[in-house]
Amino acid sequence: MMDKKINLILGIHCHQPVGNFPKIFKEAYEKAYCPFIDVLAEHPRIKASLHYSGSLLDWTVKERPEFFDKLRALVRRGQIEMLGGGYYEPILSLIPDEDKTGQIELFNEAVFRHTGYKPAGLWLAERVWEPCLASCLQERGIKYTIIDEHHFELAGLAGKNIFGYFVTEDKGKSVFVFPNSQKLRYSMPFRLPGESIRYLKKIATPEGNRLTVVVDDGEKFGLWPGTHIWVYGQKWLEKFFSLLEENSDWIKTTTFSKFLKDFSPAGTVYLPTASYPAMMRWSGGFFRNFLTRYPESNNMHKKMLLVSEKLVSLERSGNAVDESKLKQARLNLYKGQCNCAYWHGVFGGIYLHHLRQAVYNNLIEAEKLADELFEQKKTRLQGQVFDFDCDGKAEVLLNNGVLGLYFDTSVGGLFELDYKPAGVNLINTLTRRPEHYHSKLNKRGLEKNKRGGGGIHRLVGVKEGGLRNLLRYDAYRKISFLDHFLEPRVKLNDFVNATLAEIDGSLPVRYKEKLDKEDDRLCLKFTGDGRVKTVKTFFLEKESSRLNFDYRLFNSENETIRTLFGIEFNLSLRNSAFASRGKLVPSRVFRIDDEEQKIYVEFSFKKEATLWYFPLQTVSESERGLEKTYQGLSLLFLWPISLGREENWDLEGNLIIQQDASGKEINYKE
Repeated sequence: MMDKKINLILGIHCHQPVGNFPKIFKEAYEKAYCPFIDVLAEHPRIKASLHYSGSLLDWTVKERPEFFDKLRALVRRGQIEMLGGGYYEPILSLIPDEDKTGQIELFNEAVFRHTGYKPAGLWLAERVWEPCLASCLQERGIKYTIIDEHHFELAGLAGKNIFGYFVTEDKGKSVFVFPNSQKLRYSMPFRLPGESIRYLKKIATPEGNRLTVVVDDGEKFGLWPGTHIWVYGQKWLEKFFSLLEENSDWIKTTTFSKFLKDFSPAGTVYLPTASYPAMMRWSGGFFRNFLTRYPESNNMHKKMLLVSEKLVSLERSGNAVDESKLKQARLNLYKGQCNCAYWHGVFGGIYLHHLRQAVYNNLIEAEKLADELFEQKKTRLQGQVFDFDCDGKAEVLLNNGVLGLYFDTSVGGLFELDYKPAGVNLINTLTRRPEHYHSKLNKRGLEKNKRGGGGIHRLVGVKEGGLRNLLRYDAYRKISFLDHFLEPRVKLNDFVNATLAEIDGSLPVRYKEKLDKEDDRLCLKFTGDGRVKTVKTFFLEKESSRLNFDYRLFNSENETIRTLFGIEFNLSLRNSAFASRGKLVPSRVFRIDDEEQKIYVEFSFKKEATLWYFPLQTVSESERGLEKTYQGLSLLFLWPISLGREENWDLEGNLIIQQDASGKEINYKE
């Protein structure tokens, strides 16, 4: 029998993002979640703390309800403690206070309903800590949370000083915080079970009051590549639990609530804003930096805040509303707050189109219900000018009940296009930008073609079609209604490679906007000054899925201007006819069907246009390595123009979005 003892809290956090593929949920359950519980049940003396996110609870209720029988049995015999959290795994510090309350309460209620355990602690999504969370958690009945030991090291604590738990406070309201062991997280289950036992022996003390905590992703125990065979086939988990039982005279597995009852805190600590070390590297030191690094993330975040404010205003209005619809709107909002699509690290995150699509789908559905509850049919045509994305300049938002249009006034472009009948944002695209891991594709150094503002990075001698040939970086955000005044010599490949050559000085630094309401339509006009003066006007009618637009180009110079005028669109459409780069013969009408969402977009122009197109693809890192990811379809409509002194060139057009019920085939001509 050893003279030294140690307390150990074991736990797993299990989560799949809202919108992830059903087959992934099923695979994770079969390879990781269920086998872990089955092995744990065979070792009744091993205590554990478990967390399953709301998206997993939803799936389990529908697909594997028998799993809750297993959890309830472990709860009844006092073997496990269930952890709370935000229901759909939000970054708590990034959502409004009302939503913090709603998500936490919804989760605790669900855990108690399904397992019979009322959580006292909270799993903090991605361990993103901000000091204000101390008061936030206490106000919502949370006694403790788990944070990486990295946070404590940043606060000046290290080594033997962090074998326990601490109290922290904000505005006089306190919560207990437990440091999560990095050493054990990195070794379990990737090293032999005995190595963790030897580490525990090293940190044990005669007093027996030390605690070390290891709570990590449940997917590591069976879902990550190679782990299912190692953890279950070669019985790593069985061997580890058996070693804990054999050494139970000096290793005491416990739970957070039990340790809080048996031991006092090690002291008071004030933790800085932080997350685990890898997240700190990915984000540049602060999780909120993802909102500046990826404007697409900021777009989703500010959309979420806008929808949340609508629901809060509705609840505070005092008007009688349909409570079932309000509850559903709240649920959609919470789903749209799932953190996974808002950032990027070793997993796909924001690079995964289907995760962003799920965020927008839920936010749009929540907004539709909110507008319906506000009885806005009488005022269905709305225009707003305000700083939507908090970048210091105004954006313009138009809404007619069918379409939601979000305009960037600096470029006169459209960065969000909500088609509400289908609940989709058709500009759910992602700009091609450099990532640090792209260097893995090229050990001999990247060669950069500096033509134009964007540039193509490639490895000399690499065959076309490889991942290296996808390393093209855009000089501007890939949105829609982007105006180009191009050199007549430009080619399709220049569009694909982000090396379009613009006429010098033709692009205005900033457009000026003017929003008016004319009878039953909104009129938004953008004016830009350059070598070619541009006036483009958008017209949106009440409850219509059609957006009309007019262009008027004017040569204010003394000499003739010859250019290839282009209007660029980047849309979330997937169609096999546009699976590779190409061009369509001149036409006045272009229809593109989305084969998955069963909608189509049709462009009509008064003047024939040539269309260039290519699939927008990125190279991103995932747990499987570097992979190609489809982000949308890039379109460039082109007209050759020759403008003499003080001459005009006009263009009328429209786009219409419809759900496709016709089933007719569309012929695309190369």
